[in-house]
Amino acid sequence: SPVRSANPARPWPAPCAAAFRVEVQGRRHPRPPRGRGRLKIKNKKEIRLKVYERGSGLTLACGSGACAAAVIAIQNDWVDNPVKVVMDGGELEIFWKNKQSVVMVGPAQIVYEGLIELND
Repeated sequence: SPVRSANPARPWPAPCAAAFRVEVQGRRHPRPPRGRGRLKIKNKKEIRLKVYERGSGLTLACGSGACAAAVIAIQNDWVDNPVKVVMDGGELEIFWKNKQSVVMVGPAQIVYEGLIELND
């Protein structure tokens, strides 16, 4: 099932990645999609997610990717709702509200500050 989020998503949620390689309960899904990235179901309450973002490469975290991965996992009854999504950059709690909207809860911090000069 496709997922609409901030970036294009394929049937295996991929708003940030080309596609996820999916493992459920330690076994690979029978039709794992191609791509760079990994979604692993740790248990009914937790997902482990690695994200490869187009144009940037491997990233520490991706909110829209976490939401898309959580929705697909909840939709397929691999995990409970809400679910914790663990990425290299931290953890998010994702709640699929009324199967309509997605609520993402987690910490935020500044990782970079800079100035850019634009010439007209």
